[in-house]
Amino acid sequence: MSAVSHHKEQGFAFNEMTGVLKEYRRRGIATALKILSIQFAASLGVPTIHTFHAAAIAMNRRLGYTDRF
Repeated sequence: MSAVSHHKEQGFAFNEMTGVLKEYRRRGIATALKILSIQFAASLGVPTIHTFHAAAIAMNRRLGYTDRF
């Protein structure tokens, strides 16, 4: 599952969570869900997507998320 919230007034989307059941991990499912989330945000015209890294830091970086502190 992947959840994205649209913060229209602030001009960004937030990838709240992407998760895959343990028995289905390491099959590219989380990456596919994250790409669908990015496409969804783009379809809304959102120029920026934010997320927290947690366990998905390498995947997030491959998909173009940048660290911001």
